[in-house]
Amino acid sequence: MDKEYILVHHNEDEARAKEAMTVKSAGQESSAAMTEDSTLTSSVTIRSSKPGIPLEMEPVRKSMMELVEECDNFPYKDGNESYYSKITSSFYGFGIEGSDLHGRGYAQPVYGFVPFWVAEKMDFFTINKSYMKIYPDFYKYNEYMLKHAKASRGESEEEPGKGLEEKPMKKDKTVIIPYENEIINAQLVRLRNAKAFKVLEGWRNELYPVLGSKKDIRIERAGAALFGIVTHGVHMTAYTKTKEGMKIWVPRRAASKQTYGGMLDNSVAGGITAGESAFESLVREAAEEASLPEDLVRRDAIACGSVSYFHIRDGRAGGETGLMQPEIQYVYEMELAADVIPKPGDNEVEAFYLLTVEEVRKALSEGQFKPNCALVMIDFFVRHGFINFENEKNLNELVTRMHRKLPFPTSSFN
Repeated sequence: MDKEYILVHHNEDEARAKEAMTVKSAGQESSAAMTEDSTLTSSVTIRSSKPGIPLEMEPVRKSMMELVEECDNFPYKDGNESYYSKITSSFYGFGIEGSDLHGRGYAQPVYGFVPFWVAEKMDFFTINKSYMKIYPDFYKYNEYMLKHAKASRGESEEEPGKGLEEKPMKKDKTVIIPYENEIINAQLVRLRNAKAFKVLEGWRNELYPVLGSKKDIRIERAGAALFGIVTHGVHMTAYTKTKEGMKIWVPRRAASKQTYGGMLDNSVAGGITAGESAFESLVREAAEEASLPEDLVRRDAIACGSVSYFHIRDGRAGGETGLMQPEIQYVYEMELAADVIPKPGDNEVEAFYLLTVEEVRKALSEGQFKPNCALVMIDFFVRHGFINFENEKNLNELVTRMHRKLPFPTSSFN
Protein backbone atom coordinates (compact mmCIF):
# COMPACT_ATOMS: atom_id res chain seq x y z
CA MET A 1 0.00 0.00 0.00
CA ASP A 2 1.38 3.39 -0.96
CA LYS A 3 1.74 6.17 1.56
CA GLU A 4 -1.11 8.61 1.91
CA TYR A 5 -0.28 12.27 1.39
CA ILE A 6 -2.00 15.53 2.10
CA LEU A 7 -1.50 18.54 -0.11
CA VAL A 8 -0.91 21.27 2.44
CA HIS A 9 -1.95 24.85 1.73
CA HIS A 10 0.31 27.76 2.51
CA ASN A 11 -1.26 30.82 4.11
CA GLU A 12 -4.75 29.31 4.07
CA ASP A 13 -7.17 29.12 6.98
CA GLU A 14 -7.45 25.90 8.96
CA ALA A 15 -11.11 25.28 8.13
CA ARG A 16 -10.46 25.16 4.39
CA ALA A 17 -7.31 23.08 4.83
CA LYS A 18 -9.37 20.40 6.53
CA GLU A 19 -11.72 19.84 3.61
CA ALA A 20 -10.69 16.55 2.05
CA MET A 21 -11.74 14.09 -0.57
CA THR A 22 -10.51 10.56 -1.13
CA VAL A 23 -9.32 9.53 -4.54
CA LYS A 24 -8.77 5.83 -5.08
CA SER A 25 -6.25 4.45 -7.54
CA ALA A 26 -7.41 3.11 -10.87
CA GLY A 27 -8.22 -0.54 -11.24
CA GLN A 28 -9.86 -1.07 -7.85
CA GLU A 29 -12.59 -3.68 -7.64
CA SER A 30 -15.93 -1.89 -7.47
CA SER A 31 -18.11 -4.78 -6.39
CA ALA A 32 -18.16 -8.30 -4.92
CA ALA A 33 -16.27 -9.57 -1.89
CA MET A 34 -12.48 -9.81 -1.93
CA THR A 35 -10.77 -13.12 -1.14
CA GLU A 36 -8.42 -13.84 1.75
CA ASP A 37 -5.40 -13.10 -0.44
CA SER A 38 -6.71 -9.67 -1.43
CA THR A 39 -4.96 -6.50 -0.32
CA LEU A 40 -6.45 -3.08 0.30
CA THR A 41 -6.18 -0.72 -2.64
CA SER A 42 -4.04 2.32 -1.90
CA SER A 43 -5.61 5.74 -1.66
CA VAL A 44 -4.47 9.33 -1.72
CA THR A 45 -6.14 12.11 0.22
CA ILE A 46 -6.15 15.40 -1.69
CA ARG A 47 -7.06 18.63 -0.01
CA SER A 48 -8.55 21.27 -2.25
CA SER A 49 -6.68 24.47 -2.99
CA LYS A 50 -7.31 27.90 -4.38
CA PRO A 51 -5.78 28.63 -7.80
CA GLY A 52 -2.27 29.96 -7.54
CA ILE A 53 -1.58 28.70 -4.01
CA PRO A 54 1.60 26.56 -3.87
CA LEU A 55 1.31 23.06 -2.46
CA GLU A 56 3.70 20.60 -0.89
CA MET A 57 3.25 16.92 -0.15
CA GLU A 58 3.71 15.54 3.33
CA PRO A 59 3.16 11.99 4.59
CA VAL A 60 0.25 11.68 7.01
CA ARG A 61 0.11 9.37 10.00
CA LYS A 62 -2.41 9.64 12.83
CA SER A 63 -2.01 8.25 16.32
CA MET A 64 -4.81 6.30 17.97
CA MET A 65 -5.43 9.27 20.25
CA GLU A 66 -5.69 11.63 17.29
CA LEU A 67 -8.23 9.33 15.64
CA VAL A 68 -10.40 9.28 18.77
CA GLU A 69 -10.11 13.07 19.10
CA GLU A 70 -11.15 13.46 15.45
CA CYS A 71 -14.39 11.62 16.25
CA ASP A 72 -14.98 12.98 19.76
CA ASN A 73 -14.15 16.55 18.73
CA PHE A 74 -16.72 18.59 20.67
CA PRO A 75 -14.73 20.50 23.34
CA TYR A 76 -14.71 19.52 26.99
CA LYS A 77 -15.53 22.24 29.48
CA ASP A 78 -12.68 21.31 31.80
CA GLY A 79 -10.22 21.18 28.91
CA ASN A 80 -10.64 24.69 27.51
CA GLU A 81 -13.49 26.54 29.20
CA SER A 82 -13.23 29.65 27.04
CA TYR A 83 -13.40 27.64 23.81
CA TYR A 84 -16.23 25.51 25.23
CA SER A 85 -18.20 28.65 26.13
CA LYS A 86 -17.59 30.14 22.71
CA ILE A 87 -18.94 27.01 21.00
CA THR A 88 -21.95 26.48 23.27
CA SER A 89 -22.97 30.16 23.14
CA SER A 90 -23.82 29.77 19.45
CA PHE A 91 -26.56 27.17 20.01
CA TYR A 92 -30.08 26.95 21.37
CA GLY A 93 -30.99 23.94 23.44
CA PHE A 94 -33.65 21.79 21.76
CA GLY A 95 -36.58 21.35 24.15
CA ILE A 96 -39.78 19.34 24.04
CA GLU A 97 -41.65 19.68 27.32
CA GLY A 98 -42.48 23.21 28.43
CA SER A 99 -42.94 26.44 26.50
CA ASP A 100 -41.74 29.95 27.08
CA LEU A 101 -45.24 31.12 26.06
CA HIS A 102 -46.36 30.08 29.52
CA GLY A 103 -43.17 30.79 31.39
CA ARG A 104 -42.10 27.17 31.50
CA GLY A 105 -39.04 25.44 30.13
CA TYR A 106 -36.20 26.52 32.40
CA ALA A 107 -36.24 23.27 34.39
CA GLN A 108 -36.86 20.96 31.44
CA PRO A 109 -34.04 18.92 29.85
CA VAL A 110 -32.34 19.84 26.61
CA TYR A 111 -32.22 17.08 23.99
CA GLY A 112 -29.76 18.59 21.53
CA PHE A 113 -28.02 21.72 20.26
CA VAL A 114 -29.54 23.75 17.41
CA PRO A 115 -27.20 26.31 15.78
CA PHE A 116 -28.54 29.86 15.56
CA TRP A 117 -28.38 29.76 11.75
CA VAL A 118 -30.58 26.64 11.74
CA ALA A 119 -33.02 27.96 14.35
CA GLU A 120 -33.75 31.12 12.37
CA LYS A 121 -35.28 29.00 9.61
CA MET A 122 -37.57 27.06 11.97
CA ASP A 123 -40.82 29.00 11.55
CA PHE A 124 -42.91 26.41 13.45
CA PHE A 125 -40.75 26.87 16.55
CA THR A 126 -40.49 29.44 19.32
CA ILE A 127 -37.14 30.60 20.67
CA ASN A 128 -36.78 31.45 24.34
CA LYS A 129 -33.68 33.64 24.42
CA SER A 130 -33.82 33.97 28.21
CA TYR A 131 -33.20 30.26 28.59
CA MET A 132 -31.47 29.80 25.20
CA LYS A 133 -33.96 27.13 24.14
CA ILE A 134 -36.07 26.39 21.09
CA TYR A 135 -39.40 24.51 21.20
CA PRO A 136 -41.98 23.19 18.72
CA ASP A 137 -44.76 25.78 18.83
CA PHE A 138 -48.30 24.47 18.50
CA TYR A 139 -49.74 27.97 18.07
CA LYS A 140 -47.45 28.94 15.20
CA TYR A 141 -48.07 25.62 13.48
CA ASN A 142 -51.84 25.84 14.01
CA GLU A 143 -51.87 29.36 12.61
CA TYR A 144 -50.11 28.10 9.50
CA MET A 145 -52.57 25.22 9.16
CA LEU A 146 -55.54 27.56 9.41
CA LYS A 147 -54.14 29.74 6.65
CA HIS A 148 -53.73 26.68 4.45
CA ALA A 149 -56.95 24.92 5.40
CA LYS A 150 -58.04 24.69 1.77
CA ALA A 151 -55.04 22.50 0.92
CA SER A 152 -56.14 18.99 1.83
CA ARG A 153 -53.46 16.65 3.19
CA GLY A 154 -51.30 15.08 0.52
CA GLU A 155 -52.55 17.22 -2.37
CA SER A 156 -49.82 19.83 -2.24
CA GLU A 157 -46.07 19.72 -1.67
CA GLU A 158 -46.51 22.67 0.62
CA GLU A 159 -48.84 20.68 2.84
CA PRO A 160 -47.08 19.93 6.15
CA GLY A 161 -46.39 16.27 6.68
CA LYS A 162 -46.59 15.28 3.01
CA GLY A 163 -44.46 12.25 2.27
CA LEU A 164 -44.04 11.31 5.91
CA GLU A 165 -45.22 8.07 7.37
CA GLU A 166 -45.51 7.72 11.11
CA LYS A 167 -44.18 4.40 12.35
CA PRO A 168 -45.74 3.75 15.77
CA MET A 169 -43.75 1.56 18.13
CA LYS A 170 -44.86 -2.05 18.16
CA LYS A 171 -46.91 -2.29 21.34
CA ASP A 172 -50.13 -4.03 22.23
CA LYS A 173 -51.76 -0.82 23.31
CA THR A 174 -52.68 2.00 20.96
CA VAL A 175 -49.89 4.53 20.51
CA ILE A 176 -50.81 8.19 20.58
CA ILE A 177 -48.42 10.20 18.42
CA PRO A 178 -47.53 13.50 20.14
CA TYR A 179 -48.42 16.68 18.26
CA GLU A 180 -44.74 17.68 18.41
CA ASN A 181 -43.99 14.94 15.86
CA GLU A 182 -46.32 16.53 13.33
CA ILE A 183 -44.80 19.96 13.92
CA ILE A 184 -41.19 18.77 13.73
CA ASN A 185 -41.67 16.61 10.66
CA ALA A 186 -43.85 19.19 8.89
CA GLN A 187 -41.10 21.73 9.52
CA LEU A 188 -38.51 19.42 7.97
CA VAL A 189 -40.72 18.79 4.92
CA ARG A 190 -41.06 22.55 4.37
CA LEU A 191 -37.31 23.02 4.69
CA ARG A 192 -36.64 20.14 2.32
CA ASN A 193 -39.06 21.49 -0.28
CA ALA A 194 -37.44 24.92 0.05
CA LYS A 195 -33.98 23.33 -0.33
CA ALA A 196 -32.96 25.17 2.83
CA PHE A 197 -30.43 22.56 4.00
CA LYS A 198 -28.27 20.17 1.98
CA VAL A 199 -28.50 17.47 4.67
CA LEU A 200 -32.19 17.08 3.85
CA GLU A 201 -31.33 16.04 0.30
CA GLY A 202 -30.46 12.67 1.82
CA TRP A 203 -34.05 12.10 3.01
CA ARG A 204 -34.32 8.50 4.29
CA ASN A 205 -37.95 8.05 5.35
CA GLU A 206 -36.57 6.62 8.58
CA LEU A 207 -37.45 8.05 11.98
CA TYR A 208 -34.98 8.48 14.82
CA PRO A 209 -36.22 8.68 18.42
CA VAL A 210 -35.44 11.61 20.70
CA LEU A 211 -33.82 9.67 23.51
CA GLY A 212 -34.89 10.42 27.06
CA SER A 213 -38.07 12.30 26.18
CA LYS A 214 -41.19 11.48 28.16
CA LYS A 215 -43.04 11.63 24.85
CA ASP A 216 -42.53 9.37 21.85
CA ILE A 217 -40.81 12.02 19.72
CA ARG A 218 -39.45 10.95 16.36
CA ILE A 219 -37.43 12.91 13.78
CA GLU A 220 -36.64 12.11 10.15
CA ARG A 221 -33.12 10.70 10.09
CA ALA A 222 -31.82 13.22 7.56
CA GLY A 223 -32.89 16.08 9.84
CA ALA A 224 -31.60 14.70 13.14
CA ALA A 225 -28.31 16.61 12.93
CA LEU A 226 -30.19 19.92 12.54
CA PHE A 227 -31.48 19.41 16.08
CA GLY A 228 -28.22 17.94 17.40
CA ILE A 229 -30.03 15.09 19.17
CA VAL A 230 -28.33 11.95 20.45
CA THR A 231 -28.62 9.17 17.89
CA HIS A 232 -27.71 5.56 18.39
CA GLY A 233 -26.63 2.73 16.14
CA VAL A 234 -25.01 -0.69 15.95
CA HIS A 235 -21.48 -1.53 14.76
CA MET A 236 -20.11 -5.04 14.42
CA THR A 237 -16.59 -6.23 13.66
CA ALA A 238 -16.47 -9.61 11.88
CA TYR A 239 -13.18 -11.49 11.93
CA THR A 240 -11.67 -14.83 10.93
CA LYS A 241 -8.85 -16.77 12.59
CA THR A 242 -6.21 -18.01 10.15
CA LYS A 243 -2.76 -19.64 10.36
CA GLU A 244 -1.31 -16.15 10.05
CA GLY A 245 -3.44 -14.86 12.93
CA MET A 246 -6.66 -12.85 13.12
CA LYS A 247 -7.95 -11.18 9.97
CA ILE A 248 -10.76 -8.61 9.92
CA TRP A 249 -13.47 -8.06 7.33
CA VAL A 250 -13.44 -4.39 6.34
CA PRO A 251 -15.86 -2.88 3.81
CA ARG A 252 -15.37 0.22 1.71
CA ARG A 253 -18.39 2.51 1.54
CA ALA A 254 -19.77 3.20 -1.91
CA ALA A 255 -18.28 6.34 -3.42
CA SER A 256 -21.80 7.49 -4.27
CA LYS A 257 -22.93 7.66 -0.62
CA GLN A 258 -23.79 11.16 0.54
CA THR A 259 -21.97 10.59 3.84
CA TYR A 260 -18.30 9.59 3.98
CA GLY A 261 -18.33 8.14 0.47
CA GLY A 262 -15.39 5.86 -0.34
CA MET A 263 -14.13 5.57 3.23
CA LEU A 264 -13.56 2.32 5.13
CA ASP A 265 -16.23 1.14 7.57
CA ASN A 266 -16.91 -1.52 10.17
CA SER A 267 -18.05 -4.95 8.95
CA VAL A 268 -21.69 -4.10 9.70
CA ALA A 269 -23.00 -0.72 10.83
CA GLY A 270 -26.25 1.22 10.82
CA GLY A 271 -28.59 3.51 12.70
CA ILE A 272 -31.29 2.26 15.05
CA THR A 273 -34.70 3.56 14.05
CA ALA A 274 -37.60 4.33 16.38
CA GLY A 275 -39.17 1.21 17.84
CA GLU A 276 -36.25 -1.03 16.89
CA SER A 277 -33.92 -2.82 19.32
CA ALA A 278 -30.15 -2.78 18.90
CA PHE A 279 -29.91 -6.48 18.17
CA GLU A 280 -32.76 -6.53 15.65
CA SER A 281 -31.12 -3.57 13.93
CA LEU A 282 -27.86 -5.55 13.77
CA VAL A 283 -29.58 -8.58 12.23
CA ARG A 284 -31.24 -6.38 9.61
CA GLU A 285 -28.08 -4.46 8.74
CA ALA A 286 -25.97 -7.65 8.56
CA ALA A 287 -28.31 -9.05 5.91
CA GLU A 288 -28.61 -5.79 3.97
CA GLU A 289 -24.98 -4.72 3.96
CA ALA A 290 -22.96 -7.95 4.25
CA SER A 291 -25.38 -10.71 3.11
CA LEU A 292 -24.83 -12.55 6.40
CA PRO A 293 -27.54 -15.13 7.19
CA GLU A 294 -29.95 -14.17 9.95
CA ASP A 295 -29.57 -17.46 11.84
CA LEU A 296 -25.78 -17.08 11.83
CA VAL A 297 -25.90 -13.56 13.25
CA ARG A 298 -28.46 -14.48 15.90
CA ARG A 299 -26.31 -17.41 16.99
CA ASP A 300 -22.80 -15.98 16.91
CA ALA A 301 -22.94 -12.19 17.31
CA ILE A 302 -21.60 -11.16 20.73
CA ALA A 303 -22.58 -7.90 22.43
CA CYS A 304 -19.52 -6.00 23.68
CA GLY A 305 -20.99 -2.89 25.31
CA SER A 306 -21.06 0.55 23.72
CA VAL A 307 -19.01 3.59 22.78
CA SER A 308 -20.11 7.22 22.92
CA TYR A 309 -18.74 10.48 21.58
CA PHE A 310 -19.74 14.01 20.63
CA HIS A 311 -18.90 14.81 17.03
CA ILE A 312 -18.97 18.08 15.10
CA ARG A 313 -19.65 17.25 11.46
CA ASP A 314 -17.23 18.24 8.72
CA GLY A 315 -17.53 18.20 4.94
CA ARG A 316 -17.09 14.44 4.65
CA ALA A 317 -20.46 13.91 6.39
CA GLY A 318 -22.28 15.52 3.47
CA GLY A 319 -24.34 18.69 3.72
CA GLU A 320 -23.74 21.53 6.15
CA THR A 321 -20.66 21.53 8.36
CA GLY A 322 -20.67 22.43 12.04
CA LEU A 323 -23.80 20.45 12.92
CA MET A 324 -23.74 18.56 16.21
CA GLN A 325 -23.79 14.75 16.24
CA PRO A 326 -23.63 13.19 19.72
CA GLU A 327 -23.89 9.42 19.34
CA ILE A 328 -23.99 6.08 21.11
CA GLN A 329 -22.95 2.96 19.21
CA TYR A 330 -23.79 -0.49 20.54
CA VAL A 331 -20.81 -2.68 19.72
CA TYR A 332 -20.84 -6.31 18.58
CA GLU A 333 -18.29 -8.73 17.23
CA MET A 334 -18.56 -12.09 15.49
CA GLU A 335 -16.07 -14.74 14.47
CA LEU A 336 -16.70 -16.12 11.00
CA ALA A 337 -15.62 -19.48 9.62
CA ALA A 338 -13.15 -19.37 6.74
CA ASP A 339 -15.86 -20.25 4.24
CA VAL A 340 -18.20 -17.43 5.32
CA ILE A 341 -17.47 -14.41 3.12
CA PRO A 342 -19.38 -11.13 3.56
CA LYS A 343 -20.69 -9.76 0.28
CA PRO A 344 -22.32 -6.40 -0.50
CA GLY A 345 -26.07 -6.79 -0.20
CA ASP A 346 -27.05 -3.28 -1.24
CA ASN A 347 -25.61 -0.25 -2.99
CA GLU A 348 -24.09 1.19 0.18
CA VAL A 349 -21.01 -1.07 0.20
CA GLU A 350 -18.52 -1.22 -2.65
CA ALA A 351 -16.39 -4.19 -1.58
CA PHE A 352 -15.16 -6.19 1.42
CA TYR A 353 -11.49 -6.79 2.24
CA LEU A 354 -10.01 -9.42 4.56
CA LEU A 355 -7.13 -7.61 6.28
CA THR A 356 -4.55 -8.50 8.86
CA VAL A 357 -4.45 -6.59 12.13
CA GLU A 358 -1.39 -4.67 10.92
CA GLU A 359 -3.10 -3.75 7.65
CA VAL A 360 -6.08 -2.40 9.59
CA ARG A 361 -3.77 -0.52 11.94
CA LYS A 362 -2.02 1.04 8.93
CA ALA A 363 -5.32 2.03 7.30
CA LEU A 364 -6.39 3.60 10.59
CA SER A 365 -3.20 5.65 10.84
CA GLU A 366 -3.68 6.85 7.27
CA GLY A 367 -7.15 8.17 8.09
CA GLN A 368 -8.95 5.86 5.69
CA PHE A 369 -11.71 4.92 8.14
CA LYS A 370 -14.91 6.87 8.70
CA PRO A 371 -14.28 8.69 12.04
CA ASN A 372 -16.73 6.78 14.24
CA CYS A 373 -15.77 3.48 12.60
CA ALA A 374 -12.13 4.19 13.46
CA LEU A 375 -13.21 4.66 17.07
CA VAL A 376 -15.13 1.34 17.07
CA MET A 377 -12.13 -0.43 15.55
CA ILE A 378 -9.84 1.02 18.22
CA ASP A 379 -12.28 -0.24 20.86
CA PHE A 380 -12.02 -3.70 19.24
CA PHE A 381 -8.21 -3.51 19.33
CA VAL A 382 -8.25 -2.61 23.02
CA ARG A 383 -10.66 -5.42 23.81
CA HIS A 384 -8.45 -7.99 22.06
CA GLY A 385 -5.19 -6.67 23.47
CA PHE A 386 -3.76 -5.30 20.22
CA ILE A 387 -3.68 -1.90 21.91
CA ASN A 388 -2.36 -2.12 25.47
CA PHE A 389 -0.29 -0.35 28.13
CA GLU A 390 2.94 -1.45 26.46
CA ASN A 391 2.27 0.08 23.04
CA GLU A 392 -0.12 2.97 23.84
CA LYS A 393 0.93 5.55 26.41
CA ASN A 394 -2.49 7.23 26.30
CA LEU A 395 -4.51 4.05 26.91
CA ASN A 396 -6.50 5.36 29.90
CA GLU A 397 -7.45 8.59 28.17
CA LEU A 398 -8.15 6.65 24.96
CA VAL A 399 -10.67 4.40 26.70
CA THR A 400 -12.26 7.28 28.61
CA ARG A 401 -12.74 9.36 25.47
CA MET A 402 -14.49 6.45 23.75
CA HIS A 403 -17.09 6.39 26.53
CA ARG A 404 -17.98 10.05 26.86
CA LYS A 405 -20.77 11.18 29.14
CA LEU A 406 -23.07 13.16 26.88
CA PRO A 407 -24.82 16.35 28.08
CA PHE A 408 -28.25 15.12 26.97
CA PRO A 409 -30.63 12.36 28.11
CA THR A 410 -29.60 9.03 26.61
CA SER A 411 -32.22 6.53 27.77
CA SER A 412 -34.54 4.96 25.21
CA PHE A 413 -38.27 5.77 25.04
CA ASN A 414 -40.42 3.33 27.02
